[in-house]
Amino acid sequence: MICENKMIKPDWDVFKAKFSENPQYNFEWFCYLLFCKEFDKPYGIFRYKNQSAIETNTIQVDGNEIGFQAKFYDSSLSNHKDEILETLTKAKRDYPNIKQLIIYTNQEWGQAYNKSPKPTKAKKPQGQVEIEKKADELNLELQWRTLSYFESSFVIDDCEKISKNFFSDDKTALNFIDQQELHTKTLLDNIHSTMSYKGNTFSLERNDILEKLESCSEEISILSGTGGVGKTVEIKRLYNTLKQSVPFFVFKATELELNRLGDFSSEGSIYEFAECYGDSDKKIVVIDSAEKLLDLSNQDPAKEFLKLLLSNGWQIIFTTRDHYFDDLNFLCMEVYRLAPLKIHISELDNDSLIDLSIKHKFTLPTDPKLIELLKIPLYLSEFLNMPPVAG
Repeated sequence: MICENKMIKPDWDVFKAKFSENPQYNFEWFCYLLFCKEFDKPYGIFRYKNQSAIETNTIQVDGNEIGFQAKFYDSSLSNHKDEILETLTKAKRDYPNIKQLIIYTNQEWGQAYNKSPKPTKAKKPQGQVEIEKKADELNLELQWRTLSYFESSFVIDDCEKISKNFFSDDKTALNFIDQQELHTKTLLDNIHSTMSYKGNTFSLERNDILEKLESCSEEISILSGTGGVGKTVEIKRLYNTLKQSVPFFVFKATELELNRLGDFSSEGSIYEFAECYGDSDKKIVVIDSAEKLLDLSNQDPAKEFLKLLLSNGWQIIFTTRDHYFDDLNFLCMEVYRLAPLKIHISELDNDSLIDLSIKHKFTLPTDPKLIELLKIPLYLSEFLNMPPVAG
């Protein structure tokens, strides 16, 4: 793919038009991303809703506590002197060990001049003087990240993918990521990971499967099992375990029914998405119901996507029914020259089914054929939800 690297200069009119519903909130998000990038916090920083004085908890850098505040203003900084002074006071009050406070703002200070008929040298405006004096009194190192900061090489070049999202009308990888995060959450929210009987909710304990998935270091894994055995349930558990620390996205195989890969989404480039999270040690893409890749009328876009992910360090997990394992295994060996790790989910055995019935107080049928069916968790769950037969 040929990419055109066009430097984008910050345009606050574009920013305000793009985020007209809440420019302050989106400016805070922008500064949060830049702060995390500068101080190497790829997984973010803990914060509270309506955090006092600063945007997140402080971080430790070389033994010093550092915090930041982001302010998007439509008027000069001098007009907001009292607000900034209050921020300093609250920051020191609520975080007594804080040593450095970074203030991000889209405005700049205007130089002041002595009122005199003789030429005089420009000096700091009174508002800036008072704020910096207050910071000294509080033993607080104050750093300004004003308008010129957002025009710096760090923001425009080193953080290009971030800045493009805020100063370009074009769709970016961040748009795509937002879309796919919501898509993944929606897909997995619709997967029932528990069963219930007479108001008692329980789940199957398969810690061995979760441990294998979580500790897996292979580039490709295939999670296989009978239809309804709970493959996607285990993916949901893995997602809930890792989502705070690991980039994790789920795609249905049928979503890759495309004429060309570039048609995947109008919300941003799937190529840029694959290149994101370059500094993450672990990042996962799940292709659910992967056997349907074999039925695509045009398999080239799917193969291109998977090669793109692998070349950018993503781990791929396929989920598939047992019957299709050999076909997928051959695809991995033939196309990607990789031997996948096989993780198999078995149906319940007789002892496990009986133990569940005793523990959760439900009666098993006597029909051997029905018993065999109930060894598949999907059908067991449906059985437990059936209304009782009238006697």
